[in-house]
Amino acid sequence: MLNENQSEHQKKVIGMKTLAINKLRPNDYNPNRMTDSEFAEFVAEIKHLGRLPKPIVVRPGNDDEFIIIDGEHALKAAEAVGLAEADCEVIIVDDFEAMRQTYKRNQHGTHNKILLGQMFQRMAKERGLSLRNLAKEVEVSDGTIRNTFEYTKAVKVRNSYAGKGDGEDTEGKIAGLSLRQVKYYNRLPEEIANLWLDSGLDGCLDILTLWRAFYNPKIKNEKEADRLKEYNWPTPEEYLFSKSKELADTGLLQYAKRVWNSDSFVAAIKQVEDWTKWENGYFFHFGDIEWYSREEFRKYARYYYEKIWPFSGDCCRMEYALNILIEPGTESSPARFRLTPEEFDAVVKQMAQYSKEAGNVINVDTFREYFSLAIYEKTGKKVDTKCDVRTQFMKAEIERGAPDYIRESALAFVADKYVLWKTVEELQKENPEDTATIEQIAHELAKQKFVPRDKDCVMGKSDRKFRISIGDDVKLLQEQWAVRNFINKYLFMAKEEAHRKSADNIELAMEITDLFYKREEQKDAHKKMSVILNQLQNSELMALHKGILYCQSVRRMREMF
Repeated sequence: MLNENQSEHQKKVIGMKTLAINKLRPNDYNPNRMTDSEFAEFVAEIKHLGRLPKPIVVRPGNDDEFIIIDGEHALKAAEAVGLAEADCEVIIVDDFEAMRQTYKRNQHGTHNKILLGQMFQRMAKERGLSLRNLAKEVEVSDGTIRNTFEYTKAVKVRNSYAGKGDGEDTEGKIAGLSLRQVKYYNRLPEEIANLWLDSGLDGCLDILTLWRAFYNPKIKNEKEADRLKEYNWPTPEEYLFSKSKELADTGLLQYAKRVWNSDSFVAAIKQVEDWTKWENGYFFHFGDIEWYSREEFRKYARYYYEKIWPFSGDCCRMEYALNILIEPGTESSPARFRLTPEEFDAVVKQMAQYSKEAGNVINVDTFREYFSLAIYEKTGKKVDTKCDVRTQFMKAEIERGAPDYIRESALAFVADKYVLWKTVEELQKENPEDTATIEQIAHELAKQKFVPRDKDCVMGKSDRKFRISIGDDVKLLQEQWAVRNFINKYLFMAKEEAHRKSADNIELAMEITDLFYKREEQKDAHKKMSVILNQLQNSELMALHKGILYCQSVRRMREMF
């Protein structure tokens, strides 16, 4: 107990005593460490002196034992030399003060960062101190405390990782990281952080590996990552952590292959990124129809991305298989897979065996026949192997909920109708005050045979550009962006007061666009354009003049397809 007349931070010295070595016990929090060579040198010094260089600091423990505050290595060295007794300084302090003195009395030694962090956490808990107040008590900076906590946090994360090797020295692995590496490890999603740590099994853990995986595989140094500032990211690190979180949120990292060096880590991340892009592109076609569970879907799709698909590099075959496997269903009967994952696995293995024996790749027709035959044997029903299940889903949804002008549209493809409908709904939610105008523009678009298209697309609202190969002639992701851009252009012009006076201008602009859609000869097109331009110049509606330039770009975009 502390003397009531003393402050909480003061100690009461009992005095110097000679105590038996077997009565001394090390504490359970000492962060100080000594290498084998340092310890051997220490033992030699004790043999030379015939005693310990300085007293061991202890406090009373249970029964007649004493707990060491400073001098754990001295005790081990004394035991190694064979000393029976040692000079000790006995003091009475509480747990907090004992830990504080252990830290302060060992400033000359080497601290294990993890054990030091654990000790600081115990001290904070002992007295209910905040990090800042603990730093004041120990007389160190806030950063010193915070940095040790980074190491203890990293150990907890790693210990919870199921994929770590048996017998792994987790504390040794984390303690060997630099402070910057530990901070990256703690900020990354756990799955990616542990894969990255595994990439250092060859002794070359490097932050540059992260940049190669999430930014550019050919990057040579971190300075090249500064180019990310051009894309309005506050810092390159924010880009890295944002991209890694997006990837972790997909749930696909569980399928990533084991990594052991930098290159295998980069390859694993790129594999998951490719899978994510393909999966998002495939499911975009289903829109708001949530008939599926992505986890259930991945039991089939994993064959392609785990490199066990017998048709190497052929994602189209994966889509063909899914078209056959998925039964769209009706309002009363939900969609489902026609084969279980186990049955699908059996068909894939059968095809792989056939391909191996025949010595060539199975053609598309034979591929489809294998699946249709398996389904027929199970259900007794024949399957149209050339239908596109996504088109069926979109058609069913249009019939259920689309407005009349969409259902009766002159657009040639079901996919075009679906994209126009969903894009208009999205724009109307974003611009509720312009709902009527947006619908008016959409009505005019619905009279065309095709919706606008573009080679690059913007996915969602993030303005991040992708090139995604869907494997179909109709590239819905590209169309969605082009339709949004087209409607927004005309919406901008419609907001001008002169354009609001007459809805005829929309029809006039569409007439200009139609001239290009029909691919008329350049000369004739220019003549008709000149007449329309004169009409515009003689009216109050000069705002639509800008629309002419856009219509020219529409023609160029269409020529790409």
